[in-house]
Amino acid sequence: MRLPKGWQDVTIDQFLKYNTICSRKWEDPIDLEINVLATFSGKDPKEIEKLKTKELMSYIKELGFL
Repeated sequence: MRLPKGWQDVTIDQFLKYNTICSRKWEDPIDLEINVLATFSGKDPKEIEKLKTKELMSYIKELGFL
């Protein structure tokens, strides 16, 4: 999965989606992470949900600059 390495790799569209996702109230914090990963990877959240926990955590760490 290809993810941005820093803010310079984030498009305005991705930033707006990210801002909307972060301002929403989530009951489960993992849903927030799944939606953030889906936004920056261009994948469907259902695809992200199929990842193993170790993979998911690795991708989340890649977006640590957020």
